[in-house]
Amino acid sequence: MRKVYFSVLAILMLVACSESERATEQQAAGNQTPTTHTAVDTAKARQDLNALADEIHNLFKKKDIAFVDKHMAKDGIYLGTDPNEILNFNDFRAYQEQMLGDTAVRIPDYKIERREIVINGASAVIIDQYFFPDLSEKMMIRNISHARHEDGRWMVDMFSWNFIPRNEDVEKINKAL
Repeated sequence: MRKVYFSVLAILMLVACSESERATEQQAAGNQTPTTHTAVDTAKARQDLNALADEIHNLFKKKDIAFVDKHMAKDGIYLGTDPNEILNFNDFRAYQEQMLGDTAVRIPDYKIERREIVINGASAVIIDQYFFPDLSEKMMIRNISHARHEDGRWMVDMFSWNFIPRNEDVEKINKAL
């Protein structure tokens, strides 16, 4: 019995060690640069993240590309509403520069109807929901972004735009398509 117990214990330890190694390899192989983070004051972080999200939206409404240059991480990933819009920083910046430079493109003065912020140490998730009338007056947009705190400030390293139909409208949408 003792041999079985020690065998099982040894296997569990090997699995646990290989899992942590695998996670480290995946992190190192990804596009994230490992950084050293310090403790974050949650109340200040919430205030800073609200200000960050507000500034991103305000600059976007003004068609000011500074929202990308100032707040988006160079190693980030940026997701549009179309399944083909999975962009790195340079592609996202070029896309935004072209769109915001087009005089025919109008950015409506939309209002954030709901914001949720979840802070976990030096990282946070920001969720904003709003109607963007030029895209749809019936389906909300949900921005989901991830921010990381580094060098004394928050940077967005993932930003995703999503249409969010009401559950009862999904069947109607499927029939229309």
